[in-house]
Amino acid sequence: MIDNGSFIDSFEFADDNLVVGVVLKFLADFTKPKPKFKRFIIAGIDDGMEKAALVLINTDFPALCSLAPYQIHLIPEGREEYVDHECFIDCSRFYYYSMEFLRNLIANNKDVVLGKVEDEDSKEIKRLLTASELIKPKEKALFHFQIEKH
Repeated sequence: MIDNGSFIDSFEFADDNLVVGVVLKFLADFTKPKPKFKRFIIAGIDDGMEKAALVLINTDFPALCSLAPYQIHLIPEGREEYVDHECFIDCSRFYYYSMEFLRNLIANNKDVVLGKVEDEDSKEIKRLLTASELIKPKEKALFHFQIEKH
């Protein structure tokens, strides 16, 4: 017999954690030569709640000098729930995932959710993404990372 209560609870947990700032760890299929587990932060969600823009947490500082201004250095202190070593948040680009994919991913494995970034880190991520010259303005606008005009 299927326990519908735990099934529903899993999707409620997923919905509660599909918010900006949540750190996820899952198998990324874009890594070479084979997929690897990577940590991501939900940076933005489109108004239709269909697509999420994630930024990647990398272990190493990027080799390309043009990416250097868009890195946030993280140390584990105060971030132990989602970082266990020094690393860098790469704010030079978005990784797009459907909200449906992320919802199912979390509902099927709650351990995918590692925690939520601190407010200070969240503000710095937003600042770098808004200032980035590497992300197209149209992409930024979709996730509300454009510079506000007064």
